Amino acid sequence: MRMTHHNGRTRADGSAFSTKHNDRNGFTADHISPDPEHENFYRIINPVTQKPQKLGEDGKPKKSFDEHERDCYEELFGESLAAQNKRYTNSGHTERCKTIDEYRKSARTCPEETIIQLGNRSGTVSPETVEQFLSLYLFHMRAEFGDKVRFLDVAIHNDESVPHAHIRRVWCATGKDGLLEVSQAKALEQLGIERPDPTKKESRHNNRKQSFSKMERSIALKCARKCGLEIEKIPAEPGKQTMALEQYVAQKEREALAAVHAEKEAVKEEVRKLTEVREEVRAEVETLTQEKTRLQRLVSRLSDSLGRLFGKLQNIAMGRGTVLDYVRPEAQAVVDDLNELDNEEYEL
Repeated sequence: MRMTHHNGRTRADGSAFSTKHNDRNGFTADHISPDPEHENFYRIINPVTQKPQKLGEDGKPKKSFDEHERDCYEELFGESLAAQNKRYTNSGHTERCKTIDEYRKSARTCPEETIIQLGNRSGTVSPETVEQFLSLYLFHMRAEFGDKVRFLDVAIHNDESVPHAHIRRVWCATGKDGLLEVSQAKALEQLGIERPDPTKKESRHNNRKQSFSKMERSIALKCARKCGLEIEKIPAEPGKQTMALEQYVAQKEREALAAVHAEKEAVKEEVRKLTEVREEVRAEVETLTQEKTRLQRLVSRLSDSLGRLFGKLQNIAMGRGTVLDYVRPEAQAVVDDLNELDNEEYEL
């Protein structure tokens, strides 16, 4: 079984990812199942204690992920942001001042999002296994990296073709003034994580984040094994592990939409076949209805003829004429009706 693992913070245009897809806050799409049995798993995490907060009575977070993340940023970085804004103001650069919302949506200081998926449409795991894996993953990540990597919220999407987890976190470093600030580079340095090759300068292909990502994947693999899963260690395609998160999400949505489209086409074909059968049955019913009407008409005529015949037989019995005088015309009428029935080739 393969495990896909992608990290990212911004879209191709540089804007921060939205949380609306994660907590389904006003977000809908064709590939998302409305079936209540495919209920998602949500968790909002206290930014200080890193413990999950209580959910509402309906089992969902009491606030949206976006509202929760704003509160987290205010609690963690509000003081340092105010101090930074004061320095900008004192130096005459008020245009550099930011609100807490601008700070958390800036490309350099916004939360990082991780997507982890176990398996694919041809073979996946149960939602319960994903929850078990996620609990282990969060525990070991906190144990390894402490408060330098703080988790904000988690969503497990069971309403898509393959269950997967969206995990949002923020890099926390201690600034010169002793206050917390968002800085991936400083947090990794303060964690003591070295570049893959410490003898060479930092570059796109030799940086602390690469070392961190390797450590993180090792933790994820260990957690998967604890859940009884055998995960392939060799990437499916060269370069696929470095695919941008936005590209990965777009690819998964395209695959899901393609599957939905194929299912819709199959349903349309089935409807077409059922429509043809319905028309055939309707035509047969109409034919049988016409035949029933014709037979009812013939039965009525035969009944009238027999009624007149019996009436004349009564006259004969009372001595009013001979049998041939009365029977021949009525018998001929019955024969004519029977001939008409035979000519229409009605088969009993």
